[in-house]
Amino acid sequence: MKKDGHTHTRLSHHGSQEPLDLYLERAIELGFTDYVVTEHAPLPESFLATYAGPRSQDDDSAMLASELVAYKEEVARVKEKYGEKIRIHQGFEVDYLPGYEAETQVFLQENADWIDEIVLSVHFLENDYGLIGPIDYDPDQLKRFFQRDYRIRRPYLTST
Repeated sequence: MKKDGHTHTRLSHHGSQEPLDLYLERAIELGFTDYVVTEHAPLPESFLATYAGPRSQDDDSAMLASELVAYKEEVARVKEKYGEKIRIHQGFEVDYLPGYEAETQVFLQENADWIDEIVLSVHFLENDYGLIGPIDYDPDQLKRFFQRDYRIRRPYLTST
């Protein structure tokens, strides 16, 4: 088995706008047997209402809830088109959001019959102000809002 287990579509809003077909054609060309489409699941509405990071980060971090049907239709389309050449699995990349576990669980239960695989990711954590903010947006945001966790790396010096 040769598998790509973590891929996105144009609905991630932070990656390529290339059609999913091009990724699958390349995977087939490279001899992949399995391909998993794991778009970022919509972020919980209650999280978005209290989000404390840069506005572009919440807009670019996941598909919108209104895009969920289009995502499922796109995966069904490519499964039909390429299914004889490569096994296509469907799923989500789901953010671990401290304090929003119940909403995430409801989403996963509502979509359980559709999901083949899940990628669990951590892109948001509680910052120095007690708010949930992005940890991988940019270095300045990390240094500004996660000072207690921010570490300056220095080369380890040895003497001979």
